[in-house]
Amino acid sequence: MEQTSFSADEVKYPLPLKDQVGENEILVNNFLCPNCKDLVRDPLICRKCGKPCCKECIEKYNENKNDEKNYQCVDKDKCDGTYRIFTIKEREYLDFIELKCIYAGCRKRVNYSDYKKHLDTCEFRIYHCNNKSCTVSGHLEDMKIHAITCLYKLYPCPNQNCKESFHSNQKETHLKNCEFREIGCNKCRTKIIFINKENHLKNDCPETLITCEFCGEKVKRKDYLKSHSKNASCLKKALEDLKKKFKEDMEMKNSEIENLNKLYNEELKKMKEKEEEVNVLTKSKIDFQKKIENIQHIISDTDFPKNESEAPLLTVKNKIETVVDDSVYVNTDSNFYKKRSNKGSK
Repeated sequence: MEQTSFSADEVKYPLPLKDQVGENEILVNNFLCPNCKDLVRDPLICRKCGKPCCKECIEKYNENKNDEKNYQCVDKDKCDGTYRIFTIKEREYLDFIELKCIYAGCRKRVNYSDYKKHLDTCEFRIYHCNNKSCTVSGHLEDMKIHAITCLYKLYPCPNQNCKESFHSNQKETHLKNCEFREIGCNKCRTKIIFINKENHLKNDCPETLITCEFCGEKVKRKDYLKSHSKNASCLKKALEDLKKKFKEDMEMKNSEIENLNKLYNEELKKMKEKEEEVNVLTKSKIDFQKKIENIQHIISDTDFPKNESEAPLLTVKNKIETVVDDSVYVNTDSNFYKKRSNKGSK
């Protein structure tokens, strides 16, 4: 199992570091930082006074030089802020200092240069399980075993296209019900994906019963493709069905044509009636125009005297009534003219 399923807290130097010194306490006094009063960490040496200082303490001072609590060396007035790294000889003297391991159960004493590396790899270092909701902590070897058996460890589903994960105690249930699990078709025994089962039975399974589109008989898909669709009785039944369907379609089409013809004749009859009405109205219009023209001629041909006399008016009236009565014009208005004519004769 991958060791990334557990991790440890970041390793930091214990403070104060000088408390971890087992022996050589006198030597330690030569490597105390004047700023933090502790054994130097990532040490640098002042070029002016030769005093060792922690790299971190120097960086803090440079960030805030006006703070009286921060200073570089014993006599900061002598120092110009330049430093150098330890020489090999100076590092050898520093390595005479042995430090105790901070982890419970570890009794090792480690020289200065190897101390941080030891803290990183110490077998008594405490690791924490990274799995969500798991609170187990322990030493490295114990956590290697725990990583395999942790109930909160998430496992990706091994089935292709399945994106779900599950805890170890859910593995059996998930694999049993996973939609992407591989199963055997209960008819043809072909290996298929569970989620594709219905599609397989409907479109692919050779053992599925399908209905022949020609004869309507239920046959297995494999038999239909091989022989049934070429069977003489099936083809004969198919031709009969086609013939029957064609006859039904023809009868339906003929019925539609008959109905359309009936509608056509009815509309044609209505059109002829309208045409006759139009002809009668047209003839009536012509006769009426002729009457108007004749009346206008009568009026224009009559010579009316300057003095009032009834004789010309009666003559004009009689002529107009004659024109109206002689016309073939047929209209309800003709009754009006006839009434006037009858009245005049009386």
